[in-house]
Amino acid sequence: MSAPGETVSANLRPARLSGALSVAVAFGALVSLGGGLTTVFAVEALGLALLAVGATVRRDRSRPAGDALVAVALAVVLGALAFLWIDTRDLLVAARAVPGMVGVLVLALGVIPARGRGSRRLVKVGSGLVLLSVFATAVVLKPPLQTLLVGTVATVLAWDFGENAIGLGAQLGRRAETYRVELAHGFASAAVGAGAVVAGKTVAGVGTPGFPLGVFALLLTGLLLLAGALHD
Repeated sequence: MSAPGETVSANLRPARLSGALSVAVAFGALVSLGGGLTTVFAVEALGLALLAVGATVRRDRSRPAGDALVAVALAVVLGALAFLWIDTRDLLVAARAVPGMVGVLVLALGVIPARGRGSRRLVKVGSGLVLLSVFATAVVLKPPLQTLLVGTVATVLAWDFGENAIGLGAQLGRRAETYRVELAHGFASAAVGAGAVVAGKTVAGVGTPGFPLGVFALLLTGLLLLAGALHD
C-alpha cells in the first residue's frame, strides 16, 4: 500500500494529452528544420516512445521493469546522438542538431516523469535548447524564413503545452477529465501561433528582399517569445 504522499504525487502528475503534445510539437519543430537527418531523428523518436512507456510501466506496473525501459530509452537517445556524429562528422551539423535533440529529451523528462509532478524548469530548459537549434539552423543552413518561423513558433507552443500539462496536473490531478480543456487550450494556442507565422512573414516582406531581414525578424520574435517562456 502506498503512503499518502506517494498517492497524492501520483495523482498530480502532468496531464497526459498536453504533455504528449508538448513533446510531439518540440520534436516536430526539430524535424521541420530539415538537413537530411531523418534516420537520426527516427532513432530519437524511438527513444522518446520508450521513455513514455517506461515511465508508465514504472508508475503503474513494475518499478524494476520501468527503470529498465527508461534506461534503454536514454541509451537509444544517446545512441542517436552518437550516430549523428558518426554519420556526419560535421561540427556545423552537430552544432545545429544536438541542442534540439537534447532539448526534446529534457522537455520529455519534464512532462513524462517516472516519479514526481513534472518540472517546469526542465520544460523551459528543453524548449530553450530546441529554440537554440532553430537559431543555429538559421545561421548554418539559411533556410526559408517560413521554415524558421514555424520552428520558432512550434518551440514556444511546446513550452506552452508543457506548462499547461504541469499546471493542470497540479490543480486538478491526472484522474480529472481534462481533455476538453486541453484541446481548447491547444487549439487556441495553435491559432495564435499560426497568426504569429503569418505576421512574421508579412513584416519580413515589408523591407528589402533578402535573408538578413528575415533572420532579424526571426531572432527578434524568438527572443521575445523565449523571454516570456522563461518568465516565472
